[in-house]
Amino acid sequence: SPSGPALPPVLRLRSWIGGDRDGNPNVTPEVTREALRLQADVATSAFVRDVDAMVQRLSQTEERVTLTPQFRDALEAREAASGPPDRFAGEPFRRWLFFVHAQLLDARARLRDGASRPGYPGGDGGYAADLERLLDTLRRGQGARAADAFVRPAWHRARAFGFELAPLDLREHSGVHERVVADLFRAGGAHDAYETLSEAERIELLAGELASGRPFVADRERLTADTRHALGFLDVFKWAQQEMGEAATGSYIVSMTEGASDVLEVLMLAKQAGVTAIDATPLFETQADLEAAPEVLGTLFNLPAYRAHVEQRGVQEVMIGYSDSNKDAGFLTANWALYEAQQGIAAACHDAGVPLRLFHGRGTSIGRGGGPAGRAILAQPPGTLHGRMRLTEQGEAMADRYTDPDLAYRHLEQIMHAFVLSSARDATGTPDLDPQFAEAMEQASATASRTYRALLEAPGFLDFYADVTPIEEIGRLNVGSRPTRRKGDRSLSNLRAIPWVFSWTQTRANLPGWFGLGSGLAEIADADLQRMYREWPFFTTVIDFARMSLLKSDMTVFARYLDLTTQELKDRFWPVIRDEHALSVARVEAATGEPLAGEETFDRSVRLRNPYVDPINHLQVELIDRLRALPPESPDREPVGRAVLLSLLGVSAGMRNTG
Repeated sequence: SPSGPALPPVLRLRSWIGGDRDGNPNVTPEVTREALRLQADVATSAFVRDVDAMVQRLSQTEERVTLTPQFRDALEAREAASGPPDRFAGEPFRRWLFFVHAQLLDARARLRDGASRPGYPGGDGGYAADLERLLDTLRRGQGARAADAFVRPAWHRARAFGFELAPLDLREHSGVHERVVADLFRAGGAHDAYETLSEAERIELLAGELASGRPFVADRERLTADTRHALGFLDVFKWAQQEMGEAATGSYIVSMTEGASDVLEVLMLAKQAGVTAIDATPLFETQADLEAAPEVLGTLFNLPAYRAHVEQRGVQEVMIGYSDSNKDAGFLTANWALYEAQQGIAAACHDAGVPLRLFHGRGTSIGRGGGPAGRAILAQPPGTLHGRMRLTEQGEAMADRYTDPDLAYRHLEQIMHAFVLSSARDATGTPDLDPQFAEAMEQASATASRTYRALLEAPGFLDFYADVTPIEEIGRLNVGSRPTRRKGDRSLSNLRAIPWVFSWTQTRANLPGWFGLGSGLAEIADADLQRMYREWPFFTTVIDFARMSLLKSDMTVFARYLDLTTQELKDRFWPVIRDEHALSVARVEAATGEPLAGEETFDRSVRLRNPYVDPINHLQVELIDRLRALPPESPDREPVGRAVLLSLLGVSAGMRNTG
């Protein structure tokens, strides 16, 4: 009932806007600090508005209400300490809210002034506790309906968001940590060539240093600028915990985790910065890293220093990446690798007696793990949730799903419904996977991967890809939040997964969402394919998501982009892509037992959008061709480049989930 005991918040938000510096040089410690301040300012301002609204509605006089002794004593104590307000005579609830309002205004003013002393006003649950006192006295008196209508929603918001609004995650590439830890070891006299050590030697050295209590490098001026920069982020982490409480900070996510040393390096940096409350979250992204994930966790749990750390933190968070695994191995193989990795990760944590929280790094496009989130949650391997889960929402998803409050509520309800069902399933036992299904998927996955890699590794494919997609224009026009490629030579290996998917979506090929699928599913007999689709939620979701991607693809439109490449490359790659697309459609239809276009709502939305998107695609081809023909010094490059950018935005808006 509304007046019954409240559950703790079951859904919380986090952010890494201002904390994700993997490949983005514009994210500095100063930016991270400012992001934390801005978030706290947004939360505090929202709480001020809540209090203003409550003041408007809680005008009851003392003669008409009964106050609890606890509330009366607390109000008198506030008035004695700060002086009674010069307003609201005889209105106890407004007088109470007067003090709450003043405290919030003080908190906001100090934030905006850049104050950095510990003891955040209203911290330690102060604001929520003040609302709870108000709730209690209203309910025990004559104001239960007012309490539930006006105070209770504000109290829930206070508990769900706190002054931090959303704990801020940090994220950095494991290669950066390797370099700065090597510098730390050199400066501290522990080892002069950390980079040359084997994985086992690195683990031994790191574990020994983490177990010791000795200080490391007291004088940071002895460190390189990169090392001081990396430690600067952890200084901000420490400042935020002192200023706003530990709830202000989230996890430290290690991109491209390959071994246990990648996680230990973060703890080493945290020790140097004096940060004790930190979750080091490995992010396994490539197919090889996903396969190695259970072994990496087992190695960590067997280290006394790390075991003590994770027991103190209470949970091991593990992030799995949908984007790079798909780019690395293809759609079907990546999905199977993720499924097996989750099973292995859950088993490693279960065997070690460590609670697990899986963090799903899903994008919006099918090629990056996108699709209806509720259905994706229901398709997770049994035994991997147990009441804990994180997932990402991309920028375009924020606009689509949360701009309209009704849509936002509906989306969150679908997620929570699927999460509760899946967690309940885990609590009542985990059914074993049919061995025949697993064997069929192993064979299909291997064939799909060979087909996919054969395309990517074929001579001339990189040139073909650069010609027929707007990938080079995307990089030059600064469309994304970071460079399209990591450092290194021009290659597919250092191309980031987001622009990879985005560029193929622009051409309407949607290749990352299906290529290799047809060849893989051709390994499975029709009868087995249909039984897997009916009886295995994971496989059902994979096929349904592939179907969505295939429906959004348009080979007729994509064929127009082939005019941007040479006839030789067109003759080499177009038949391969065309035939695999046709085979993928046929095998999806064999699995579902119905034509590809069969879901009325989705099919209708595609049919309605295509007449508007198709002309933009044809214009985009013409504009890209013109832009590439212009010399670098031409004054026409700017207006034509802007037109290309507008075409990218137009196709993205029409396709909706572009990566």
